[in-house]
Amino acid sequence: MAGCPQLAQDDFRDRAAAGAAGAGSTTGAPDAAVGSGAGDGHPDAAPPPPTPEQTLRAAIANRYDLNGSGTSATDSIGGHPGYIYNAQLTGAGYLALNGSSQYLSLDNGLISSGNDKTVEAWLTWRGGAPWQRIFDFGSSDTGDLMQGTGVSYLYLTPMSDTGVALVGFSLSGSAAELRLAGTAPVPIGPLTHVAVVIDGSHDTLALYRDGALDTSTTLTQQLVSIIDFNLWVGHSQFAADPDLDADVMEFRIYARALDAEQVALSYRLGPDGLPATMP
Repeated sequence: MAGCPQLAQDDFRDRAAAGAAGAGSTTGAPDAAVGSGAGDGHPDAAPPPPTPEQTLRAAIANRYDLNGSGTSATDSIGGHPGYIYNAQLTGAGYLALNGSSQYLSLDNGLISSGNDKTVEAWLTWRGGAPWQRIFDFGSSDTGDLMQGTGVSYLYLTPMSDTGVALVGFSLSGSAAELRLAGTAPVPIGPLTHVAVVIDGSHDTLALYRDGALDTSTTLTQQLVSIIDFNLWVGHSQFAADPDLDADVMEFRIYARALDAEQVALSYRLGPDGLPATMP
């Protein structure tokens, strides 16, 4: 969040071979590869490529590790702190939401800045009524920071009224909503990793759980067309929907559509497993 080329070993072999050849020469011409100084150490050698972990970290646009205390959730990468309504961080390393008007609100425009995004979370769900929101990014008919009826949105619920996790995406209300149903609900009790991948370059919407692809579908709508001034973790654009009853350990937005290997790697590394800085 790799290997170094074998330049030094090959260089020593070349020098030894060149020295042996020079010792038997009758012309006395200097060997250009030895003693030139400029080539020693290979100053023009390319740096080693980034590791998969470094590549994954470089793709993160916003990371909320939900450490610290108070009502501000730090974005350690993108610099867009979130505000916590009716709850606060306690230093426990997660945000505890009780399903009653407690949620995290993020800055406008974080999801509409590109057609390729990944939204990822680690959470422990306590169950409850269907249509809670792990996240809901978009807008309602009542305006900024207000619930009402959803107009433009991307959301993930841990369980819909059909009993499975579900992703919803629409640019013009529920009548035009694309629904991607998972194979099961988010489990109650264990720490669970979820990721929604929006791949506009390949017209694909995908849901992952615990690092594995759960389900996917064709996506024809463009994410850049979403109106996203309500970016909520644990809260819905629709006033009739319940709030999330869960402990959220980490929440991320990536500026690209992660592939299956990258989602699996993120799951294996866990919420705190990425390099702290890039080289």
